[in-house]
Amino acid sequence: MQTRFGDKLTIVMSTSTQGGWASKGVVDGAVEAENLRQYYTVQHGLTFPIALFEGKKKPTGDGGMIPEDNPTWEAYGVFSYPQIVLVDTKGTIRQVLPSFTRDDEERVATKLRQLLTEAGIAFTEMDMSKVKPKAGKK
Repeated sequence: MQTRFGDKLTIVMSTSTQGGWASKGVVDGAVEAENLRQYYTVQHGLTFPIALFEGKKKPTGDGGMIPEDNPTWEAYGVFSYPQIVLVDTKGTIRQVLPSFTRDDEERVATKLRQLLTEAGIAFTEMDMSKVKPKAGKK
């Protein structure tokens, strides 16, 4: 979406540590936080700000970990992820899309056009059919 709408759109991502990392099992919060940074910025090439909550973990009876609640997620009512929260220029939540997938992109783009138009923000939308995917990115 950032490529599509350029500097007329601000994207911020929020994530949190969960207590483990893939095949490594339970890992220290700092290790998991670094793995998340690498995953999003290096593997997926994300360049927008990522709010990373490294909450305390509590061990479970089965050897796992339960993460502390993420206060950002609580503030925005995030109950599943990925989830998109569209906030207008006045800070009002205008739409929440739980369990966002690629199939939702056009619906989000339509809502973004509406919000930009309502705010009187002139924009030029890039034709994504002419954008070549970056090598190594999915």
